[in-house]
Amino acid sequence: MSEMRVELPSKNCGNVFSIFIREAAEHKGRIKRPACDRMHEYSLADISRAAAWTH
Repeated sequence: MSEMRVELPSKNCGNVFSIFIREAAEHKGRIKRPACDRMHEYSLADISRAAAWTH
């Protein structure tokens, strides 16, 4: 079974980026977005909503 990815909106630049749910959970919702090199904070509710939207 492959890992599920979700697309999250950047809270700084408005673009969308993709991340593995497991990775987001391991970092407790603190994710450094590669494109803008800034730290973003997401609640587990944000990530859950994004996962529900993809399925």
